[in-house]
Amino acid sequence: MTARRPRICAVWPLLAAALAVFGSCSDMGGEGGGLEVVKDQKFYSAAEPGKWAPFAADHEPECDFVPDGKGGRVLEVSVPFTRRRDTRHYVETIALFDAKRREIAKKTFNRGERAEATFRVPAEALFPLYVVSRCNRHDMWEKKIEGQ
Repeated sequence: MTARRPRICAVWPLLAAALAVFGSCSDMGGEGGGLEVVKDQKFYSAAEPGKWAPFAADHEPECDFVPDGKGGRVLEVSVPFTRRRDTRHYVETIALFDAKRREIAKKTFNRGERAEATFRVPAEALFPLYVVSRCNRHDMWEKKIEGQ
C-alpha cells in the first residue's frame, strides 16, 4: 500500500487572490494595516462597466461623507442591489483603500445581508480614496472618492 499524496484543489489560486485583496482586516470592519490590492486587479465601475454594463447602476458603491460628532468624518457606503436581500446574489465584502492602495478598513457580509458599511476616515488618509465591493456574481466594483 502506497501513501496517497494530497490533491491541490483548483480553488486555491482563486482563494489566494481573494485573500490578497480582502485578507488583512478583522472580519467586521476593523481597521487594518497596509495590505495592498493585487497589482493589475480588474475593477468595474459605472464609468467602465466592461462586460457587466447592464448591472453597473446597481453594483457601483454609493458613498457619502458624514461628520462623526467628534470632529472627524466617516464614510457611509452601500451597494444598491443588496436592498433586495437575495441569498443567491450578494456582496461578500466592502473595503476602503487610500491613494497608495493601502487598506484602511473593511467589512464582510453574509448571504442576503444588505451591504452597508460605515468607515472612519483617518485625518491622515491620502486621497483619493477607493471603495471596493466584491459581488459574488459580478466581480469587483470600485468607486474613486476625491479629497473633500
